[in-house]
Amino acid sequence: MKIEVEILGRERVSIEVDKGLSLKKIAEKLGIRKNEYIPVVNGRIVTWDYIVDEEVSLRLVPVVSGG
Repeated sequence: MKIEVEILGRERVSIEVDKGLSLKKIAEKLGIRKNEYIPVVNGRIVTWDYIVDEEVSLRLVPVVSGG
């Protein structure tokens, strides 16, 4: 199945993934380090354990910290 992935501030891509794949595996496929982004699926913040079982829109929002 195909999902849309938007990496805020970088790019937007459409990738083909297997149904039942976790966001962890998708991040690995994209070469993304999980500790640098917050995953948002269809407008909802989710964990990296989220299982993709349908076509979704995935946004990866960079983590920003400071003091």
